[in-house]
Amino acid sequence: MNFEELKNIWNEVDQPLENALNINKDLLNEVSVNKINQSLIGINRTVWFELLVTIPFLFFLMDFFVDHFFDLPFMLSSLILIILMGSDVALNVYQMITIERINNSRSVLETQQMVENMRRLRRWDTLSLLVAIPLFSFPFIAVVVKHFTTMSLFALGDFWIHYSLGAAVVGMIIVFFLIRFPDKQLEESARFLREIKDMRKEG
Repeated sequence: MNFEELKNIWNEVDQPLENALNINKDLLNEVSVNKINQSLIGINRTVWFELLVTIPFLFFLMDFFVDHFFDLPFMLSSLILIILMGSDVALNVYQMITIERINNSRSVLETQQMVENMRRLRRWDTLSLLVAIPLFSFPFIAVVVKHFTTMSLFALGDFWIHYSLGAAVVGMIIVFFLIRFPDKQLEESARFLREIKDMRKEG
């Protein structure tokens, strides 16, 4: 059963007609919330994958930070990246917990609020790439290159300025496409819940 079919059933239940189908609204609420939960499985898998990649890299950065504590450019670079990676882990854990909390014990209204909060947070996260990519990409490259080659990109003069400007352009392109093509399942879930909420208000 897709979202359109569920919406039509809600619409039939809310119509004040004597011959309307006598469907248990609690059961329909349970089916609707379960459908939302199933539609967000893809996001949950993505979150788990990001955590599996980010957490080991975070430990690498902490080790790098300790090893280069007295090398100011690399110490600051790794510290900046630790803050970024830590924020990303926190965001993913929040999304994972939110998805886990969406179950049939929740009302449609509660689920709608949770999905909208997650949708707004993901949009904010996308927009933050406009700053994150130009600001963090050079420290990332500098740390990785230093670790594997012992070469210092900071010794290349103003290379970091040109690199960051190029990264800013790349960041704008990435953000444009992420906003233009948001997560389909999340958007459909949010739209479905808004429509159900509006129908219940009208009823």
